[in-house]
Amino acid sequence: MSIKVASYVWEHSKQKGSALLLLLAIADHAHDDGGGAYPSVETLARKIRMTGRNVQHLLRALEQSGELCIDHNAGPNGCNVYRVKTFHRGGEEAFTGGVKSLQGGG
Repeated sequence: MSIKVASYVWEHSKQKGSALLLLLAIADHAHDDGGGAYPSVETLARKIRMTGRNVQHLLRALEQSGELCIDHNAGPNGCNVYRVKTFHRGGEEAFTGGVKSLQGGG
């Protein structure tokens, strides 16, 4: 769980409602660099109290918004690995990570 990433999302995300809640749920599984999160769609659906189908729709929307990177089939047993993108004022990514560091992300 990364309080650093969750705090960043609370302060800087442009998302609202269900999309924001999903991004926070993913941040809850992420490392301090924003990456290494690989919760299942079912886990995310349970956390945000929505259907798996709705979670899948929101994941695509978050990816298209540029606030979430999804590395498909890159995690343990072929699961997706998520990275919450965090940015400096200049537009460059402040934290890097994702697939390289998978321990403790689930």
